Amino acid sequence: AFYAVCIASRENADLALAGTWADANGKFFFGCAESVTALSGRSVDRESYLIHTSPTDYPECAWVGRCLPSDPGSIDWKWKVLSGQTASTFTSSELTAIRAAHGNAIQSQAGVSFTNDSFTTSGKFIDVIMGRDWIEDQLKTDLLSMLINNNSIPYDDSGIAMVEAVVRGVLKRAGDNELIAKASSAADMLKSDDKVYMFRVTVPLRSDTSSVDRANRTLTDVKFVYTVAGSIHEVEVTGTITV
Repeated sequence: AFYAVCIASRENADLALAGTWADANGKFFFGCAESVTALSGRSVDRESYLIHTSPTDYPECAWVGRCLPSDPGSIDWKWKVLSGQTASTFTSSELTAIRAAHGNAIQSQAGVSFTNDSFTTSGKFIDVIMGRDWIEDQLKTDLLSMLINNNSIPYDDSGIAMVEAVVRGVLKRAGDNELIAKASSAADMLKSDDKVYMFRVTVPLRSDTSSVDRANRTLTDVKFVYTVAGSIHEVEVTGTITV
């Protein structure tokens, strides 16, 4: 019924407790603290902190409100201007320390205040974790729908093909949502089944399944791999001046 979690407390222990709970329960916690010490010992996929000099302005709530309504894959949580929020007053070295600890801050550049990164405390990016959660949720939903809306899914190659089609359908939607990278080069095509997006799906033949699995009516060895599309966070430009 919900996904993102924020709390009123700014205490390190409370933030850690909320983040650990969220990760264990398939939620995503957004916390805020005044000091980088809040990140000490934290390494959680579904947890992200804004370190801010005015933590009682609840900038993490503004961050969630700005980004969460967008479909996973369609938004990068970095570079976001947050309504009603101002930049922190950290020095450059303090901002560097926050980033090194896999935290995020609101900083100002060229007269604009924005979120300067999108790390989870594990060092992964928020959009990657949310994309993974979205794909998992869609797979569960669509596979359940397949099982409910068919009188029977035969345990043969035709039934296995139905399962495969569901998995491929979810991954194609993930590609359409820009969660999965597009295949363009020859090397990319080697990682793409459909030659559009960089994902591959493998399923067993019935003859390759075990008698135990068949007796238990459990299909195993349905596997997929995909390449994350990602976002551009930094740009390096080299120019040559001639006379």
